[in-house]
Amino acid sequence: MSESSRLWAFRAISLVAGLIVAVIVGEALLLVHARIVAGSEKMDDGLVRYDPDLGWRLTPGWRGTHEHFDYTTNYTIDLRGFRTDPNTPAPAGRGVALVVGDSFTFGLGVGDGETFTSRLNADAGSERWVNAGVPGYAPEQTWLWLQQARVLARPDVIFFVVYLGNDLVDIGLDYAVQSPWAKPAARLAENGELVIGGRPVPQVPKPPALAARTLASYVLGDSREPGLFEGLRLYRLLALAVPEDVDREALRARLAPKVALFEALLDAMVEATSEELVLVLMPGASLVGDPGSVSGQYQQLVREEVTSLAGSKGVTLLDPTDALARDHYFPNDGHLTPAGHEVFARALGEAMKGM
Repeated sequence: MSESSRLWAFRAISLVAGLIVAVIVGEALLLVHARIVAGSEKMDDGLVRYDPDLGWRLTPGWRGTHEHFDYTTNYTIDLRGFRTDPNTPAPAGRGVALVVGDSFTFGLGVGDGETFTSRLNADAGSERWVNAGVPGYAPEQTWLWLQQARVLARPDVIFFVVYLGNDLVDIGLDYAVQSPWAKPAARLAENGELVIGGRPVPQVPKPPALAARTLASYVLGDSREPGLFEGLRLYRLLALAVPEDVDREALRARLAPKVALFEALLDAMVEATSEELVLVLMPGASLVGDPGSVSGQYQQLVREEVTSLAGSKGVTLLDPTDALARDHYFPNDGHLTPAGHEVFARALGEAMKGM
């Protein structure tokens, strides 16, 4: 081998070795960061308690602190089981707008006065906003809780917030993807009507096989073969910047049974509620910041399906998605920041004026 060939071979080997070392170091740093983030989370005991009908519910009168790598904040629950802001109570003498949904509605990660409902209450509008969001709730839990919450709040209008990230994945499951607790599960009867079974909800830990499943496996199916490097955190981080082709029709077919369940739930809500019903879409960070990702494309499809359902049922739909940006979400936790809640409240308030 000539001197020139040996030099080029040495350079090639050095380059490959350098890349391998860089990947190992990068993966190690991401692993350490992930462990620091996970280890940073602490919450005072008692925010939620077991409920045989709902799976879990907020504890009335609870107040505590939640610490996370991204934030440290306090939560206050009133005696009815609603999140409240004791420093700036909603003004009386207005019509009542009851808002139900999951942790995005509850306002996980932000203070009592920073949720979008609190910000709307601070506005000189015509409604008094009541926050009945509960972390981790799937749509059928939200519907069951709504039937109780509307008796407590006596609303004039109900806002049902649909989180595009996992609400349609979780409907019909015995355990929500990101929750360790069992829940009631919706199914369709032979006549197409909604049936919510699994009650009383068992106090049984989530099976390890289910705990190990990721949201992607529910969305894309367990039969999808993972790529050689998909297990690496570094790969997943870099992959966010590279759009991935997703078979929309195959994804739509996988989503169809969930859409059918949600349609039946929407029918039940329309039939059973005398108040005005409004669906509100809550996008996840990937739809806003990485729309070409698998999660972004999935959320866009859910957005289209729910929008179509609302139109076919004559239900008002509000979609503040385009008002949000990636920096309106906490980088590790993924929920809306105080600025994100402010933008969401402003968009929701503007949409309300057109109703």
